[in-house]
Amino acid sequence: MSDTFDNTIKAVQNKLATVGAPNVILNESVLAIVAEVTDYSKKSLDDRRDFIGSLFEAKSLNSVFQIQSEYAKTVLERSLAEAMKIGALYSNVAKAASRPIEGAMLKPKE
Repeated sequence: MSDTFDNTIKAVQNKLATVGAPNVILNESVLAIVAEVTDYSKKSLDDRRDFIGSLFEAKSLNSVFQIQSEYAKTVLERSLAEAMKIGALYSNVAKAASRPIEGAMLKPKE
C-alpha cells in the first residue's frame, strides 16, 4: 500500500517537472498538498486497521460502543484538523497562481 502512495507522489513530481521553472512555488505547493494528503491517507488507514482490531478484541457490547465513540471522535477531530491544513495549502496554491496575473496588472502602461 505504501508503494502505491510513493508511486503517486513520484508521478505528480514528474508531471510538475515538465511544467517548468517559472512555476516552482506553485509546484512546491502542489507537492506539499500531495504529501499531506498521502500522509493523512496512510494514518487514516492505520487508524482504521487499529480500530477494527480493537473491535474484535472487545469483551462486551459496552466496550464496543465505547471504542466506536472514541474512534468517531478521533476521526472527526483529525479530519477537521487535516481539512484546515489542506485548506491553507490550497490557499497558498491560489496565491502562487495569481502572482503572475497581479504582476501583469500592476505593470505601468507605457
